[in-house]
Amino acid sequence: MIYMSKASGKISYHNGQILDLNQNLKEVKYEDTDIYKTYMTFLQDPERMQKYLFMDE
Repeated sequence: MIYMSKASGKISYHNGQILDLNQNLKEVKYEDTDIYKTYMTFLQDPERMQKYLFMDE
């Protein structure tokens, strides 16, 4: 089965293989995906992330 998604819950499918389209279909671990890193950054310090996201340009 081939499935493309940016939804972290869907790419964490048990025993699934994650191929990164940005790295010529290189297999990557769930923890190495951009979406996982983004969510973890937010969850570790949501206040800092919100300040960064909503700061004046």
